[in-house]
Amino acid sequence: MTPPKPKVPLRKNPWFWAAIACLVFPPLIRPFTRNIVEAPLPTSPQVVAQLVSSAGLPFGSAQLEERIHITVFADASEPGCPEAIVALRPLVERMDTQALAGRGFLARTAGFGDDIRVLVVAGFSSSDSVAADLATLEASCALDTSRWVVAGGALTEVLGLAASFEGRNGETTTLLSHRRMTIVDTKRRSRGFYGLDELGLDEVYHRARHVLRDDRIDVREALSGGGRS
Repeated sequence: MTPPKPKVPLRKNPWFWAAIACLVFPPLIRPFTRNIVEAPLPTSPQVVAQLVSSAGLPFGSAQLEERIHITVFADASEPGCPEAIVALRPLVERMDTQALAGRGFLARTAGFGDDIRVLVVAGFSSSDSVAADLATLEASCALDTSRWVVAGGALTEVLGLAASFEGRNGETTTLLSHRRMTIVDTKRRSRGFYGLDELGLDEVYHRARHVLRDDRIDVREALSGGGRS
């Protein structure tokens, strides 16, 4: 009878070290293989907004600085729900569903929560009853989630604001005529322009989260005394 082979010490077993390598190697190289997507760069200077909310309160620069706003402009002088709002409904539904990436006290910081809103800037033929017109617009379009933010003014004022976001000065804006939207950061700057089609909605969803990510980093660094330039 052949005597049993002596056991090889664990430290000399190549399969043991192979298993250790499989467990340790991927986490070690992960920082070198991650592709961190940069947020879109600002495409406009800081703008000054002087709009009105549906509650009849001013909606201006201070309100724009509170959150990241995915912003669309609409000519609401005609009756009915503007096409831009209809086109944005899938995006709002997606954001409401996926707003929280964690649970409990980690949920808000893990996801984007309510830090990204969808802003509709509506232009009307007259500025006499903007608040009432906005309330009618909200009701007719069934904007029943707080993700929507509606503000407006006279159409000429709205066009001027849209032109400012495009870096124009009193020129014709394409945000209305070409069915486009923009991301407005907390410094009131535009962060690129996106179509209202399916691809544009998907891109702006991710891009807005990148802008929010950088904004949160800036806030943390400012609180710790090491803000970025």
